[in-house]
Amino acid sequence: MEIKEETPVKWPDGEPRTRHQDRKSQSSWKKKSHEYQNLLIAELKRMGATSVLITTNKFPESERDPAVAVYLSMKQVDYSWQEALGFIGQLPTTQEIDRAYMDRAKNVHPECPTPNLEKFIQLTKQRDQAKAFVQGKHLAEHDKVIAVDVFNEVRLNMNAIRLVLAAMRQMERCGAPRMKERAWRGFSKLITAGEGNGTTAA
Repeated sequence: MEIKEETPVKWPDGEPRTRHQDRKSQSSWKKKSHEYQNLLIAELKRMGATSVLITTNKFPESERDPAVAVYLSMKQVDYSWQEALGFIGQLPTTQEIDRAYMDRAKNVHPECPTPNLEKFIQLTKQRDQAKAFVQGKHLAEHDKVIAVDVFNEVRLNMNAIRLVLAAMRQMERCGAPRMKERAWRGFSKLITAGEGNGTTAA
């Protein structure tokens, strides 16, 4: 699972905020921030998340706004560029990627004797994926977000998200996978164009 952390918090468009005076504590949740974050990450792994972005404010801003927004994706990351460009088991340079791309593209380019536009477009996409990967700019598309600011500490809001995820897994264990899917749809609609669709460099 690919995990990134980012500050400040990226609150999803359209999600209501909790007023400062309405935020609450939870005395029974006694663990420290890093412990709750580790538990949250473990829960995300159990859910089958493939890419995660955890956004929070850092101290002292977190005292004024302790919100936590977790962006995630359950989609498998596409590494098909390795096979397409012939780099299985090795990390190529951008120059090697360009050479491999040119060598393969000349056989499917729209202006070659045997054009194949669909294969050319796919090969170009795979070249771009390969370059992004080796340059550390791989884009992870996060299609779901869970955001909580009900509690007055970052660690408490992080634990609340963990408990929501655990409850969703429990729905599936209880034989109600449709309820889980409906819940995910609710989290999916919060990502809008204004939030850059939760995309981050990995």
